[in-house]
Amino acid sequence: MTETKKSDQKKSFRNNKPRSYNKNRNRNHSNKKNKKRSRWNANRISEHFMKRDFDSRKKDCDECSSSLRISLGLVGVIEAIRAKLNKRIEIVTGYYCPDCKRSKYGIRRDFHNNGVAADIRVEGMDIIDLFHHVEQYDEIKGIGINFDDQHVHIDTRKEDQRETWVEKNEEWIQLTEENRAEYIPENISHDTADTKTNPTV
Repeated sequence: MTETKKSDQKKSFRNNKPRSYNKNRNRNHSNKKNKKRSRWNANRISEHFMKRDFDSRKKDCDECSSSLRISLGLVGVIEAIRAKLNKRIEIVTGYYCPDCKRSKYGIRRDFHNNGVAADIRVEGMDIIDLFHHVEQYDEIKGIGINFDDQHVHIDTRKEDQRETWVEKNEEWIQLTEENRAEYIPENISHDTADTKTNPTV
C-alpha cells in the first residue's frame, strides 16, 4: 500500500506542478543560455572575428601567457576588407611575444609583438591581388607579401610613411620604385581589361 501511494504522489506532482516550479525551471534554463551567450560575446571582438583568431601565442610560453594584445584599429580594417571583398579572411598569424616566436628574415621591429599586425589570406584570392587590394586602405602602414608562406602581412603602426616589402626564399626585400615591378605586377582593373579586349566602336 505504501509503494502505491508514493507512485500516486509522484504522478500527481508531475500532473499538477505548481506554477512557481515551472517558472524556476524555465528561469534556470534561460540563465544557462545567457551564460553561454555572455562568454561567446566576451570573446567576440567584431562581427566576424573572435579573440582566438588573433592569438598566435605558444601555450608553453611563460612570457606572454597572461595578456593578449589586439588593436581594435587592426580588427576594424580587416573587417572593412572582408566587407569589401565579401570573402572569408583567414588570420594566419596574429599576436605573439618576442619569446614565443622569433622574427624571421632578420626584421628588427616586429609589429605582431605590439598587437597591431596580422598575416592574412583570403579564400580563393591570389596574394598579389590581395596585396593590391590592401594598398587602398590608408590605415595600413606596413604591407608585406610573403611568397614562401603565401600570405599578406598588414599592420597599423603609428607612422606617416608606408613601408612595403617582399619575403621570398627566406629573404626580406624592401620594395622601391625601382624593384617593385620585379616582384609585384601592375594591378589591371577589370574595367581596363574589358576596354582592351572589347574596344568601343
